[in-house]
Amino acid sequence: MTGIAYVAASAMSGTHASADSPSPRPNPLATASTPSADMPSSSGASAPVALTRGSQLVNGVSIEYPHTLAGAVSAASEYMTDLGSTLDPDRTAAVMRLVADPSYTDGPAEWAKGTSDARASLGLPTSGLLPSAAAVMLGPAEYQVRDASDDQVTVLLLARYTTSLPGTGTKSSNAVFPLRMHWAGGDWKVLKPDGTTYTSLAAAPGSDQARSLGWQEIGQ
Repeated sequence: MTGIAYVAASAMSGTHASADSPSPRPNPLATASTPSADMPSSSGASAPVALTRGSQLVNGVSIEYPHTLAGAVSAASEYMTDLGSTLDPDRTAAVMRLVADPSYTDGPAEWAKGTSDARASLGLPTSGLLPSAAAVMLGPAEYQVRDASDDQVTVLLLARYTTSLPGTGTKSSNAVFPLRMHWAGGDWKVLKPDGTTYTSLAAAPGSDQARSLGWQEIGQ
């Protein structure tokens, strides 16, 4: 089961989840340490960060972020919100064509399949029109970073994933969404997932548990 599809299924039961990819593989969790305030030079948690907008809006997606830690976190938050808040595989592919790293050539197809799998996990048809009441929304609230260098960083997003379906109403889960970000062509781009899972870091945003796990707030 793909990452988004796994979280969609978890949301149906109201459980915590971890979305590690469109194609997850279990790997050991990275060890945390503290990065610098500007561009991270090591792995781990950081201070609260205020989101910044990209300098351009293309097809409804904010792109062209600063070459800073705040820029990487902001880009990851924007991209993951766009990718996780749709049940349209064509929309998912379109977003990935904008934000995927040049090396991640199969990104649009992989993430579009993830959206189709999410529809199936919610009991919806994998293609075609959906009931008007069917919707999903992903809202990042907190973050951590891993494996950081000047031009690459894994951004972990602690988010609320909400599904609305006809006949069953609205259900939510807290989930961890990692994006491997790479500075390429003057912007932060999404690398192919490495399969690392972060299930043990799932918690309610703003809770004592989240703080004890190293989560930091994302400011608007």
